[in-house]
Amino acid sequence: SYTQWDHKITYLSRLSKRSIQFRKLSKRSIQLQKLSKRSIRFLEALKEEYPDAKALKAEYPVAEAL
Repeated sequence: SYTQWDHKITYLSRLSKRSIQFRKLSKRSIQLQKLSKRSIRFLEALKEEYPDAKALKAEYPVAEAL
């Protein structure tokens, strides 16, 4: 028979799976934050090297996408 206890167990297992997924997601978001910090530093360095945005776009057409 399907008892309340069985229901709780399935609910808990679902929760734990979800929390594991969430942990993976949070790790990924932390990695993404680190990456974005790095890219921001990279962009700042580019701005220092190329204060003129037109010169930057002339040398790096990809810069328009940023």
